[in-house]
Amino acid sequence: MINFDKKQLSFIPDKIGVYLMKDSDETIIYIGKAKSLKNRVKSYFQNENHLPKIQIMIPQIAKIDFITTDNEVEALILEDTLVKKHKPRYNTLLKDDKKFPWIEITDEYYPRILITRKPLSKGRRGNHKYFGPFANAGALYSTLDFLKQVFPLKQCKKPVYKTKPCINYHIKRCLGPCQKLVSSDEYKQVVKQIELFLNGKHLKLLDKLNILMKNSSDNLEFEKAAKYRDTIKAIEKVSETQKIVSDDNSIDQDIFAFSNDDINMAIVILRIREGKLIYKEAYDIIIDKIDIPEELFWKFLEKYYQAIDVSQIPKEIILPWISHDYLIIESLLLNKIRQKVKLTLPKSGKKYELLQMAEQNSQITLNTIKLKALKSIQNKWNEVGILIQNKLKLEKFPSRIECFDISHLSGSDTVASMIVFEKGNPKKSDYRKYKIKSTEGTIDDFAAIKEVILRRYKYVKTKKKALPDLIIIDGGKGQLSAALKAFDTLNYIDPPVVSLAKKFEEVFIAGEKKPVLFEKDSPELYLFQQIRDEAHRFAISFQRQLRSKRMIKSDLDNLISVGKKRKTLLLNHFGSIENIYKATIDDLRQVNGINNKLAEFIYNQLHNISKSD
Repeated sequence: MINFDKKQLSFIPDKIGVYLMKDSDETIIYIGKAKSLKNRVKSYFQNENHLPKIQIMIPQIAKIDFITTDNEVEALILEDTLVKKHKPRYNTLLKDDKKFPWIEITDEYYPRILITRKPLSKGRRGNHKYFGPFANAGALYSTLDFLKQVFPLKQCKKPVYKTKPCINYHIKRCLGPCQKLVSSDEYKQVVKQIELFLNGKHLKLLDKLNILMKNSSDNLEFEKAAKYRDTIKAIEKVSETQKIVSDDNSIDQDIFAFSNDDINMAIVILRIREGKLIYKEAYDIIIDKIDIPEELFWKFLEKYYQAIDVSQIPKEIILPWISHDYLIIESLLLNKIRQKVKLTLPKSGKKYELLQMAEQNSQITLNTIKLKALKSIQNKWNEVGILIQNKLKLEKFPSRIECFDISHLSGSDTVASMIVFEKGNPKKSDYRKYKIKSTEGTIDDFAAIKEVILRRYKYVKTKKKALPDLIIIDGGKGQLSAALKAFDTLNYIDPPVVSLAKKFEEVFIAGEKKPVLFEKDSPELYLFQQIRDEAHRFAISFQRQLRSKRMIKSDLDNLISVGKKRKTLLLNHFGSIENIYKATIDDLRQVNGINNKLAEFIYNQLHNISKSD
């Protein structure tokens, strides 16, 4: 039931601004921004086909306040500020107040370099400079240690001794400004060198250092020249380990990618400076089942560039997905650096390869997060297993779990997968895949579930094996009912079978009207989700294999000089026969293993073009 009085809508202006949704207790439950407050707020009550997040939130709305702003960037900044202050229930990402560390160069007569988790606000910042944030604290401390070895800035706030320099000076970790052993101009040169290094401008920095080394040598200041030489060698060594991604030394880019499951989102940022990959950042965000991954990614992007220092904003940002609100990011960056930053969604070429690199890294990061979570479950398996047994009213401790999923493409190539977990570990040697025969040409997941259950457990019964301790069906009540009918046919009494519905992560049990809900972020729920996702992945991969084989045997069979391997490469690259036919010669050249001559030859065959044409 909706508690909101729609008469309030008449008081909301058609202006840019921020809206605050409150429940009956005047608690703010959601804060959002809008180009038109009136239209945005009305949309919550006019459209019935809302996403799950909105469906859950709307009945709780009792009152809506608003704040107008002059432009969308101001609305973005205000939204971020209010969310941090009020921490509403449905603003999952922005309410996270975790502080990542930064490198700070202080605003002092002789600046220091240090680490902080609380950068000063712009109004109080003065000449303090910040670089970051760093998601990986280990990488940050390694960077800081390198800087202190190569660039000898002072490290203490006040001099340790009044009449002599400290040990840092004698081990060449400080220039001794407290004893006036270095001029202000020379010291500031070192500060500028650090700034160039932290901004990834290594070539520019090396040019400056080479000039300084030569000048020192010409002036017979050989000790100083030797210091510059050692600094140059240290920076060149660091530069050699960086991946060259462009021949253009002027290119500065940030490449974003994200991967997610139902619990975690891994966001990876690759920083390209002067055509080299200088740094990778990885962020792990806990997501709610009501959240939309693309929306969370865009929120992260907004937050990231609000916080980042001006000196670290590149000329171009490469993205895997662009929201209709991309103009807000462009305006935000324009206001910060007074020049336009290009937002790009590449489809091919070098930039697309960089995006693929970032996407691969994000998937690896996500897999690492999942592996750590599963290891944690395995380490306390007895505790987790007992919780599952009690919650689902199982007769046996769930040592062996079998899970089934169905996959098809509009009713064709329907397949089923069965995956097995034992004591919280996947047992891949027991995985099975099935071609479903009873539903070919039609979409009937219930019949498919019934068929695979009959086939699997008829075999189990024939071999006189015991049922697993728990059977999970991917789906809702309908899929559970279909599975139970199959077990009835096989004369199994009270089989340990449940179904898991993805929308709200509800577990349905035979004979129970209400579903079982595991606690959010609980290891039991995480295990169920990982089992379900693994079954889904295994089914999808099998279904794609069948479809790929069928497609290769038909449309591409008549191509001359294109063997099975190249057919597979073409399908993997373009995704479908239709896209291959639409491809230009230049598009075909992008496929690995296809050179210019072969690309033209394939194109001519596909379009019945002879050389004389």
